[in-house]
Amino acid sequence: MSSSVSVQVINAQMPYVGNCGQTAGQVRYNMSSQKMEISDGSSWIPYTIGLASIGLTGQAETILAWAAVKMEEDRTLKIKLEKYPTLKYAYDQYKMVEGLVYGSEEDA
Repeated sequence: MSSSVSVQVINAQMPYVGNCGQTAGQVRYNMSSQKMEISDGSSWIPYTIGLASIGLTGQAETILAWAAVKMEEDRTLKIKLEKYPTLKYAYDQYKMVEGLVYGSEEDA
């Protein structure tokens, strides 16, 4: 089942609105302004389509950029640690000392 809308233009300046007169909610195309209009019952109001825009704060964008860089650094480090055993040993030692240092600061 298909449905269609038929628009009859009698006069470009005065579009056909039917026998019942102008009522709220009616829609027409104004050929002069080339815009759709909606009736509020007493006048025709141009129908404009607003576009929603969603964005991030500057701080959020900075955090996301930092996270992307950090993820790439972590990925690169993981590859290097797998490739070079001596580097992995040194890194493991560093992490152990780091744990001892931060652990002792929490105890203080």
